[in-house]
Amino acid sequence: MTAEIVSMGPYEVLAWPDQLGSLGVARHRLTQEQFAIKTNCIQSLVHEAHMLHAVSGGIGIPQLHWFETVDERDVMVTDLYGPYLEEIFCQPGRYFSMQMLLQLAEPLLSRVEFLHSRNIIHGNLNPWSFALGNMQWQNQQVLLVDFNTKIVTEATIHDDLYAVGQILAYFYRGRESWEQYQEKVGGYDQETAPVIVEYFQEVSSCKAKNPDYGNLKQIFHTALQDLAFHLAIALELKGPRAITKGLPPRIDVFPTMTTESLFEALNLKLSRSGRQIERPTAGIQTYEWLLLLETFDDIMKIYTIILLRDRPLFVKKEQALRAYQLPNRLWRDLHWFLKRINNGTDDISSIFRRTFNERAYKFIAALYDIYPSYRPYWAEYLLTLARERKEIVLMDEKRVWMQNVLYWQAQLSREKA
Repeated sequence: MTAEIVSMGPYEVLAWPDQLGSLGVARHRLTQEQFAIKTNCIQSLVHEAHMLHAVSGGIGIPQLHWFETVDERDVMVTDLYGPYLEEIFCQPGRYFSMQMLLQLAEPLLSRVEFLHSRNIIHGNLNPWSFALGNMQWQNQQVLLVDFNTKIVTEATIHDDLYAVGQILAYFYRGRESWEQYQEKVGGYDQETAPVIVEYFQEVSSCKAKNPDYGNLKQIFHTALQDLAFHLAIALELKGPRAITKGLPPRIDVFPTMTTESLFEALNLKLSRSGRQIERPTAGIQTYEWLLLLETFDDIMKIYTIILLRDRPLFVKKEQALRAYQLPNRLWRDLHWFLKRINNGTDDISSIFRRTFNERAYKFIAALYDIYPSYRPYWAEYLLTLARERKEIVLMDEKRVWMQNVLYWQAQLSREKA
């Protein structure tokens, strides 16, 4: 394929993939958002595109934006994502701390659980199947980015669960490559950390029945709480915020501002945006939409920093919800923004409306992963956004988003139980 910029649907190609397994970059001509391009070399991408469509709206799963055949090759446009877990693992000399491993376990299991809820198994999970998010407010979130999947019988879901344990055990050992590790260990690694051995045993015990994902996650959550407790004693730390906060954020805006200054900046951005969208959105020019989208991102970055500074690790859910109302303010500000841009019916307004809704949904989905103490809040907000998205997406997406509405209704009931 030519390396020159070419048009492709609503996108312009900035860079085609330069080798097998790599990603290219495309840019939406109207919203100026950048996306990943994937092309096929041998196998068709039709099945992978179908799977991505089927799991659209799942937490930690890239969105499929476009799929067509170009120059006799399948071309797929999806969300960009950050470094693979394997790449992060190699940066500090092939080492993850025990705390990092325990914190990775829940999102890995959650990604697999969502696939299984859609009657899909992966069958080929490995350290390159997962990556961190690309947006600054998303770069602590683990994404499932490799969809070399197939629909199979229910019993094979245990293969995916074993694979999650193998990935964690591989990161724990740290010596061999993934291929060498699999050749050496074969089944599950009995020389790995006791918590991972316990996980393997629990997976083995539920082969004759549907797995209890909550119990599997609780194995690692309990170990993480124990680790934090003993670290606090050993280091004479005071309170949960003294424990390291997991995956290191990569936020390069507003980091040196005080919390008070951040709230002032937040109010200023909301005020300016309010004046900008006082008139009907049909009269807003494209450059003004782009400024609003940039402001919307800044608002999410500011809230990410505020939450990061004061998130209640290992605090009981009931205490956190009574004592801390920041999620309510965050939702009030985001939803106010979304409501103000909701009155346009022209094509440009509709495209940006879907863009803002999608961005808000991904942001709250990332918070659902990163700040579990507030999950009753996040689940309620995601349910609202899923309902709104069901009304504004194209016809071929409505069924998937109806499934997401039902999913978040069930999750909200579970969180409030």
